[in-house]
Amino acid sequence: MWNDHRISEYYKNAENKDEAVTNLVQLTGRTRASIIAKLAAFGLRTGRSKRPSKVTGGDPITKIEIRREIEVLLEMELPQLEKAPKMTLLALRNKLRK
Repeated sequence: MWNDHRISEYYKNAENKDEAVTNLVQLTGRTRASIIAKLAAFGLRTGRSKRPSKVTGGDPITKIEIRREIEVLLEMELPQLEKAPKMTLLALRNKLRK
């Protein structure tokens, strides 16, 4: 019987983590998503690292986050600013930072 402790120990001791997940699916009869969720609950497996933004090439950031930064720099609320294109918001934020 594959209990939670045994699953976590098997995963911890595996060299190839993706292969370990595939093996656990076969050994336990659970789905891949179930195994990954169980490992995530134990803190053994985390989501993929965020890849660079297609628009900016840097770390992913939302228009809301950019707008909030601009509002802090200007010390005023600008809710309609979200309607502006992301590149425009980034240019404005970068100009205000200087």
